[in-house]
Amino acid sequence: QNAVAFFDRIGTEFLAIPCNTAHKRLLEFCGSSLPKVVNIITSTLDNAQTAEGIILIGTNRTTGVNLQPGEIGTYEGMRREKYSDKISPFVTPSSEQQTTLMEAIYDVKAGRFTEAKDKIFGIVTSLKSGDRTNYPVILGCTEFALAISEADMIQLRVIDPSKHMAVEASRKVAELNVTRNNAATNSNGLNPSGIFTFTAAHMLSNPTRKKRSNEEMKTTDRPVIDFPAQITLSKNGTYRIRINDDQASTPARIIERKTFLESVWEEIHEDVTTSNAKDRIRSNGEYISIHSPDETLQTNLAKWAAKKEITIESAQHEQER
Repeated sequence: QNAVAFFDRIGTEFLAIPCNTAHKRLLEFCGSSLPKVVNIITSTLDNAQTAEGIILIGTNRTTGVNLQPGEIGTYEGMRREKYSDKISPFVTPSSEQQTTLMEAIYDVKAGRFTEAKDKIFGIVTSLKSGDRTNYPVILGCTEFALAISEADMIQLRVIDPSKHMAVEASRKVAELNVTRNNAATNSNGLNPSGIFTFTAAHMLSNPTRKKRSNEEMKTTDRPVIDFPAQITLSKNGTYRIRINDDQASTPARIIERKTFLESVWEEIHEDVTTSNAKDRIRSNGEYISIHSPDETLQTNLAKWAAKKEITIESAQHEQER
């Protein structure tokens, strides 16, 4: 719930939760943000409708095995709600087999991958006996995929929900980028959509990522608002580029500030091959800190300051945060 609330505050357009079991409590976790969720179960079942029958393994909550009388698993609940005319009831483990699968999940968590694989293979082989030989197997717990190689997955005809969710998330990112590029053509030159993409998120947590080419920036980035700014230099050699902005810190405004600071970071790092991993943008988009820049970076920073007609001032009293 805290994570969802955080991503709502920064304007995230959608959420991907790579845990099958957690989808049982999506409404509780996400509340009004539920429409933003890339559902791992529907992403999987949308791509499994042509199967004659499907074997499902996972946690108790996912498979519906070893639950209280009357309770059903998350996959079966979704099948009944949306796919009852397209997908037959799942083949699930026995109570004893389910107990062993839960042991395998905890084996993976403890790093005992060989033990986990042996348990998974033994149960899946048993479930695929007789006329179920060609049934695909849904790995209804993300831990399982960590114990099984790609070759094993092909052999067992595995359906990996994480991969299907990743494909769906990628599709949504592409759609958002189209929306963003279309919005960039509006009359005032601003992007009204407030879209916060993985590109921006990666930059905010790790500004030392590989720089994009100018052509990439032209085709994929939102228009950048040119904020007034000031530069200070602390005693420990850290430069701070601070935005002067008196508007309220709404999610959209914070994104605009961060986009501006990202563009500054990219510009002053032109032709710079190394960067300090501690460089960071303040979470509210107020400033970016440049730690211990080398000579080339200092020169680029001075050029940028001159272009903006900014004087680099000594920060006598400002403490690092």
